[in-house]
Amino acid sequence: MSIWTQIERLLLTLALILALGSPPVASAQSYVVKKSPSQFYSIGLGANIVIVPGIADPLLIEVRVVSLLETHPEFVSGKTVLELSAGCGLLSLVAAKFGARRVVAVDARPKALDCINRNAQELGLESQIETRLTPSQASADAYSAVKDGEKFDVVLLGASYQLDLTSEKPDTPLIHRTPDFSVIRGLAAHLKPGGRAILHYGDIFHHLLLVKYAESIGHSVRNHRPKTISKSELISIFNLYMARLLQSQNIISDNYWFTEADNLGSVSLKNGFSPFYPKRSKIRFQGVILVEGTIPDTP
Repeated sequence: MSIWTQIERLLLTLALILALGSPPVASAQSYVVKKSPSQFYSIGLGANIVIVPGIADPLLIEVRVVSLLETHPEFVSGKTVLELSAGCGLLSLVAAKFGARRVVAVDARPKALDCINRNAQELGLESQIETRLTPSQASADAYSAVKDGEKFDVVLLGASYQLDLTSEKPDTPLIHRTPDFSVIRGLAAHLKPGGRAILHYGDIFHHLLLVKYAESIGHSVRNHRPKTISKSELISIFNLYMARLLQSQNIISDNYWFTEADNLGSVSLKNGFSPFYPKRSKIRFQGVILVEGTIPDTP
């Protein structure tokens, strides 16, 4: 990575810190769904890409995952790559630019695939990238658009579970419903021996849960956990626990929901921080999980 790219990275991170008031953490704020067409400048691509209405802004993916691929382009160069829940396709585009032999980008939304195809054509990468629509009836399986027996050198996931702050009464507090456990379970069937999965889980609960699950079924895992429990996570956790508590007491009320107005703040986790590239920025790769080594057979 050139010194100028590193400077651009630093400026982008500083801009994100100023915008959010703290180092980048996973929150509903960080994944703003666009309501009108816009452009996003990717330092990794060195170009603008279009974000169509209904597709989330990939800023955290750029800061955390794209910067990892910039640091280690050999992860994708000459490889076959699968991106799950691809959204605008930023990771697929970056993988293609960094020399991936073949990229398959999968999403359940036709508008996402249209966005990827448009960006690939604008960047001259359309010959390397294939888009596939996840069948809606098979949405519980992350690999439902992948053919039986089809394997890849690399599996990428950038847009994962995020906690939802848009509803004051979150019956379910999650948006971007990537089917977490099927992502890990499907690696045995769809990742080549010696392959690598690069997954981004930006909220600490799902991040640590998926690390534990991957390790429990025999995967070799390195991870750079988020260092902050964000405001949106705290609100969702409070509301979930409160709902169970009120139910146990047979209390029915609409007056107890925690919202942003309660100003819960965020919690910094200062101990046990485990970056997998300790010589690099402690912010840059937060939320990234690397599943490497021998891929076990999974029932």
